Amino acid sequence: MPILGYVLLCGLCFVVYVCFGTPLLGWKRIAGYSTRFTEVESAPLAASGYMRHPWNSVSSFSFVVLGAWLILTGNDPEGGDSSLRLYEITMGVMNIVFGLSSFLYHATESETVGTVDIALVFANKIGVLLVQFNLSFGDAALALNAILVLMAGDFFRNWETPEDFSVLKYEYKLLAVCLVLIFATFHGDYEPYFVFLAAYVFKLCDFLATRKFRRRWTGPLQGTSVYHILTAVSIYMKIQDAAKKI
Repeated sequence: MPILGYVLLCGLCFVVYVCFGTPLLGWKRIAGYSTRFTEVESAPLAASGYMRHPWNSVSSFSFVVLGAWLILTGNDPEGGDSSLRLYEITMGVMNIVFGLSSFLYHATESETVGTVDIALVFANKIGVLLVQFNLSFGDAALALNAILVLMAGDFFRNWETPEDFSVLKYEYKLLAVCLVLIFATFHGDYEPYFVFLAAYVFKLCDFLATRKFRRRWTGPLQGTSVYHILTAVSIYMKIQDAAKKI
């Protein structure tokens, strides 16, 4: 699928949201959104009532593009590990769902959708870590699917009280562990890790800005929006690098 196709896919998702999704703006909003992101409800789209945080919302489509790319233009397994396609499809479907949930989270500040978004942030990191731990692509795909099933069970068990969702309760501790493991088990080409590190630098800018530290220059950087794009790129680069080793 040419890049225009991916752009049209994201455009279609946006049109569907504008036509049918704006009632989601009435869902229960997540507490403390402004302590995580600098973007405020001041952009034209936000003022029009269509979405609360346009830059953060639209940049989430980076993961939709990543997912579609992995599914439709994956590596040819001929002569290699045939389970690579299973892993790519698993990561692809997950990233499409992740991108759409992230879009809805930033567009609506919905607490329920935000819980799905945060869970899939960790699932993405776990998907990369499983490959870094030298599991075969088949084992990594099966392990990731098992983790997603466990997350889904925990999510539906706490449907009415999203704040009790395990990933949400231990978010920062889990994030620290994932980041340490990603860089501690580093191997292969350094470029994906450099891009991922750059993504977190921009994310850190947002974190600092919400605490009024040099807000004048950190806010306009749209750190989370850049983080979305660079993270999607780094995941694609890492999967391509791992595929070369089989």
